[in-house]
Amino acid sequence: MSSIYSIMGLISTVFIFLPVALLILLKMIRHQNFIAFLLYYIAAFLYNCLMLGYISMSESFTYNLGVFNNLLNAPVMLFFLKYFATTPKLKKAINWLILGFIVFEVVVVFITGFNKEAIAIIGGPALLTIIGLSVHYFLQQTKRAIRSAKANGKALLTAGIIFSYCGYTFLFLLFYIFKTHTVAEVVNAHTVADTYLLYYLGTILSSSIICAGIIFESKRVGQLFELKVTRKELTAIYGNEKKAVPYRTAFLDFDKELLKSNTYPH
Repeated sequence: MSSIYSIMGLISTVFIFLPVALLILLKMIRHQNFIAFLLYYIAAFLYNCLMLGYISMSESFTYNLGVFNNLLNAPVMLFFLKYFATTPKLKKAINWLILGFIVFEVVVVFITGFNKEAIAIIGGPALLTIIGLSVHYFLQQTKRAIRSAKANGKALLTAGIIFSYCGYTFLFLLFYIFKTHTVAEVVNAHTVADTYLLYYLGTILSSSIICAGIIFESKRVGQLFELKVTRKELTAIYGNEKKAVPYRTAFLDFDKELLKSNTYPH
């Protein structure tokens, strides 16, 4: 069992790092929402390395980092999910939701302390909120993907997040609600190992879906960026003249809200 645990742990760690590499190589971190996604995966990668002993640190440091990662999880992921919001009103609502979670977490930590008890209280609402919002966006982007291929990246990204957070919910229920890893308050190492094997497998599958989504979305973003450059070039050529049909055609069937944004500077 230990050899299988080690192998699956190594493979899952590699797959956790793949989104980090892709986000940097494909220059997706030029968008602030993807910076949050990058931080999320870097934190997960470092924690995996600590848990598996690839990085040697004290037990207290590993414990505190685990608590910190769990507290950081909801605000960071909600900030990334704002990328899928199609209206300013929805983006503003998510901003308030992020602020609400930060205040909620500060209050809980103040009452319970910086420990697993805080995670047990915060984890449930955080998981439900992220899964609920991800499912909403997944259904929205899947409908768009059926009509045209331009939403494939977003559909895959949201699908990967749902898959990942369903796995986290499974672990949360086992460790914090049902506490199946303990018998008479004694930790059962075999049960913990079996549970983490499922976690590693889920991580490999969800990271694979996320990587595919990043690749598709990077192509889409590249097209939009090229069109934005074309728009500025046409504006420079024609000035304030009324735009002709070719100008409009160039932007037909593309995300107008992204083209109008200043996300990708020249």
